[in-house]
Amino acid sequence: MLGPQALRESYLFQGLDDAQISSVMSQANVKSFDGGVVIARQFEKGNDIFVVASGTVVIKGFNDEVLAELGEGSIIGEVALVDESPRSANVVAKGSVQMLVINGAQLKGIMSADDGMRAAIYERLSRVLAGRLRAANM
Repeated sequence: MLGPQALRESYLFQGLDDAQISSVMSQANVKSFDGGVVIARQFEKGNDIFVVASGTVVIKGFNDEVLAELGEGSIIGEVALVDESPRSANVVAKGSVQMLVINGAQLKGIMSADDGMRAAIYERLSRVLAGRLRAANM
């Protein structure tokens, strides 16, 4: 599921038209990670957005507890689009993983030139973050 299909399968980019997907893909790099490799470190500053194109990643908290396992189409690092704060967890490859890596600043630049894309992405992001907050409150 590499390339544009990986973006279309992710919640953040669902519903974007072909031109918008191509615009985002122009800024994406494909990276491969072996099992056990830390893809993103907790407390590190970074604004890259990761889309899992193949494989599974494990999200781990401060004490190495498993918070979640995410597969194809999942997004990692999307909160950086909102607050640009350090990473909140470790992301570790579980077996071989391929990711689309998109620089957050470049994505914001693309979004600033396309009001429809910006609105669609922030709406989807808002819904997911609201759902996470509700789940945390329960």
